[in-house]
Amino acid sequence: MLDKFLTQLGEDTELCERYKKNPKEIMESYGLTDEEISAMLSGDLSKIKDSSNFQQTNFIIFILSPNEK
Repeated sequence: MLDKFLTQLGEDTELCERYKKNPKEIMESYGLTDEEISAMLSGDLSKIKDSSNFQQTNFIIFILSPNEK
């Protein structure tokens, strides 16, 4: 489920804006597991990869932290 969410997050600007404002609420509404949400909130790329079904390692994932200025 996380891989589908990340794909949609990269394609849907409205979703991305909502995610920046309240990431946990958005992820919960998409049905992500606690493990997937925790991985995303940690910003740890290895945890995110472990929690997703990405088969291609040539993707670079940029995690937007809503608390960064």
